[in-house]
Amino acid sequence: MATILIVDDDRALRDGLAETVTDLGHTPVPVASGSEALARLHEGPVAAVLLDLRMPGDLDGMATLERIRALPEPPPVTVLTAFASPANTIEAMRLGAHDPSPA
Repeated sequence: MATILIVDDDRALRDGLAETVTDLGHTPVPVASGSEALARLHEGPVAAVLLDLRMPGDLDGMATLERIRALPEPPPVTVLTAFASPANTIEAMRLGAHDPSPA
């Protein structure tokens, strides 16, 4: 059973993703902001991160991704967004977001 960190400011989406992760047999750790995500990652390892790109507050998704990837042993990160663009897709991949598409 893997621990999956879910980072999204939208409570309904966060709860829905947590339910899906649970249904798949894993342990969800839902948080509402980038700063909460980084704090949780410093508490102990997680197997993967589902990260919203657009979040208000101190850290948006890109800034959070950059800080996660700077950790000594960063988990794989999949970026979720309803506002995809070529620019933010390229930037997320440049920062190390997981690319689930086949090679």
